[in-house]
Amino acid sequence: MTFSIFARHNTIGEDDFLQLSVRRDLDDCGAIIYGTLRCLPGVTSIRSGPSLKEMKASRKLPVRKG
Repeated sequence: MTFSIFARHNTIGEDDFLQLSVRRDLDDCGAIIYGTLRCLPGVTSIRSGPSLKEMKASRKLPVRKG
């Protein structure tokens, strides 16, 4: 089972957090969701969806100087 978490954010609204991770395939994704995440205390629901294409990635913040 491959489970690499790249980012996790607390969010405002309906969901409690957003997690970006990479899985080997859909079977691996299902094994992690049903075998690991659903077993965590307090987890009552999970919404997931695949990314079709990365549109933009940057680690640089748009901060004004001066």
